[in-house]
Parts: sequence; structure tokens; C-alpha cells
Amino acid sequence: MEHNPNPGVKCGVESCEYHDEHDHCLKQRIQVNPQPDGMNGTAADESMCSSYHNKKGRKA
Repeated sequence: MEHNPNPGVKCGVESCEYHDEHDHCLKQRIQVNPQPDGMNGTAADESMCSSYHNKKGRKA
């Protein structure tokens, strides 16, 4: 696993394996994809981090 925080990527998803205690992503590169049912004009519903990996070892 990558261990150096990426200061350019803020993340508040505490269940992600790559989240650190300062709300940074520990991955050096992330993939962001559109939501399957996005395109509704609401920013929170438009995209998701495809690099998410649950701390328990399951990819969501």
C-alpha cells in the first residue's frame, strides 16, 4: 500500500483504505468516474472515486 499522503487530494471517506487521519488520500494517483445514474446536475451525484478500497479488504 502507498503510505505518503497526496496533499492535492482531500478525502473524507474514512472507510477507505487510502484515507489518512488528516483527510488526505494516500494514493499518489486516483481514478474518478461518472456515477451510473449521474448527469442530473447535482455535484455530489455526478462522480465517484474508482480507487476506493474498503479498509476491510473488499472493493466497493
